[in-house]
Amino acid sequence: MNEINFESKAHFGEALTVLRESAGLSVRDVARALRVPPATTGDYFSGRSLPPVRSVSLLNGILRLCGVTDAALVQEWHRALTQLRRGPHHTAAPYPGAAPVRELRGLGGRDEVLAHLGEVIGTGRRIAVTGAPGVGKSSLLEAGLPAVTPGREVVVTRLGANPCRALSDVLVRALGLPADVADQLVHTAPAALVATPGLDRIVVVIDEYERLDETATTFSAAVEALAEGGATLVLGSRSPVPGTSTVAVPAMTESQLRESIERPATSAGRGVDGDLVDLLVREHRTLELQSVVLRRTWQRRRRGNLTVADFAAAGGWDQKC
Repeated sequence: MNEINFESKAHFGEALTVLRESAGLSVRDVARALRVPPATTGDYFSGRSLPPVRSVSLLNGILRLCGVTDAALVQEWHRALTQLRRGPHHTAAPYPGAAPVRELRGLGGRDEVLAHLGEVIGTGRRIAVTGAPGVGKSSLLEAGLPAVTPGREVVVTRLGANPCRALSDVLVRALGLPADVADQLVHTAPAALVATPGLDRIVVVIDEYERLDETATTFSAAVEALAEGGATLVLGSRSPVPGTSTVAVPAMTESQLRESIERPATSAGRGVDGDLVDLLVREHRTLELQSVVLRRTWQRRRRGNLTVADFAAAGGWDQKC
């Protein structure tokens, strides 16, 4: 089940209205069934006010009438409502979850790796950033690379079902090319990319490069043309890539791992209890999973600092929710 989060009272009202309308009910229908003044329920659906957290039966009744009867989903609505009532300071989790870390504070002291990467980029146009799954390659590239390539635009693409289309979209954003022109260059005339103006001012990051299919010859030709035209290629890969300079990303040291756990919370005005830090370091899986569980723990915390109890209540290492 996906998490429910509301950015504002208006957002809460919109979500509640969608449920009501899907159930074919009017505001008066809900008010009559719950024996609540129509003005009160109207305020909930319009986003002017929120149901009181302590009146559990009121929100339960609204959800039941609107067709929401699954106990876990009802509980999720209550959690999201409670979180919204705490205010915006509490709803903005400093951990990005499954998304790559986009601020240096989440990199756990990778300054030396970044500095080395900047030096290598200064001497070559094809660089592979390698490391085992979960060491934080994606986060390092997205959050750290701009810091060591001043004056150049860093654009990121990942290999998926249509790598040529993804690369075309990147070039549209980075170079201002019309979408149809970029599509034509990448798909049918990749060699012509060499002459594209502005390539020397961009750094093209291709993450998860190990997923490249050997039959993706058009994509490979387009990538090579970009490098020949002056663009710098940085390939995130689990293993070395022939024809590139390699920068290896090692696993975090214990102190770096602790920093990656504690610093985001500290920057948001909170902390992480020592017992929870010890547990996360002792049972460490991957940085992505760590970020996922810490984000969920943050969203479900009862007060101030993150605790082992909050972690357990959020499901621990289990991503099912």
